[in-house]
Amino acid sequence: MNVKLRKYLPILDFLSIILGEDTEVLMHEICYDCDGYEASIVYIKNSISGRKVGAPGTDLL
Repeated sequence: MNVKLRKYLPILDFLSIILGEDTEVLMHEICYDCDGYEASIVYIKNSISGRKVGAPGTDLL
């Protein structure tokens, strides 16, 4: 995870508590400098979909 993104983790933890266990809260890191476009989950709370850290971005992303 990019170091600059770490400052947002407390906000995601807060949202996961306030919104409850029925809401999946996650952060994607999107890389434009890579060979082509890459996106992956770098943080997830209340995983409803079964996705984990390192999972790729979906076509909706």
